[in-house]
Amino acid sequence: MADPSVAAPVSPATHLDAEERFLGRAVVCSCQATRLEVRLPDGRQVQAKLAVPFGYRPQVDDELVVIGQQDRYFVIGVTEAANAVELRFSGDVELRSTHGNIHLNAAKKLQMMAADIDMRTKVLTVISDKIVEKATTVYQRVSELLSIRAGEKQEVVDGECSTRAEHIHLASREVVKVNGKEIHLG
Repeated sequence: MADPSVAAPVSPATHLDAEERFLGRAVVCSCQATRLEVRLPDGRQVQAKLAVPFGYRPQVDDELVVIGQQDRYFVIGVTEAANAVELRFSGDVELRSTHGNIHLNAAKKLQMMAADIDMRTKVLTVISDKIVEKATTVYQRVSELLSIRAGEKQEVVDGECSTRAEHIHLASREVVKVNGKEIHLG
């Protein structure tokens, strides 16, 4: 004989006995702060309180996992959501891996926005099909070698272009052209 103090297993989307226990799928009908109105599989609409971790912003037609009994229902999971998940903190946040890597992956776009971004690393590797950079002013300081290898190079400067060096060596396998209204040597 079964032990009456042990609850029977609950199958998803099923009502159990007269106490109307429920565990299963529900769909959001309306949202107000931390309380939602959800539609259960049998068509009933009940009030449910959010009990999921931070980040979920409910929207009508989201699919949830709800648990409840009589008139007390709680959202304990999200299976399909229309809105993005948001992690919001009021103070400083540190994301750290003490013995491994951190991977950020996005199917579409990874976007970073801040008043200032400060990156410090021993090696920075960027691999991309195309890089577009736009800025008002760019300063670069390289203490040793700046090396660029390109299939072709084109520079367009609207104002003055100035290059200063201790030695300049220009070499071409074929033609070197210098074109200007005036050319001053020496």
